[in-house]
Amino acid sequence: MINCVGCTVDFEIIGPQNGGGTTLEESNYRFVDYSPNPEMNYYRLKQYDFNGAYTYSDIVSIS
Repeated sequence: MINCVGCTVDFEIIGPQNGGGTTLEESNYRFVDYSPNPEMNYYRLKQYDFNGAYTYSDIVSIS
């Protein structure tokens, strides 16, 4: 899942992103936010494992 915080204080889900499966190789993904905040936006990925556990990526900011 891709999360965004811009107009709100809390992250909200803005769309799914299918993973590439288990790999030791670097993976690159692309997602378009069609409703970004006109100023600053903060994004992170929520990655689910096959067992249901999840982790969050580092937060990135885009203006």
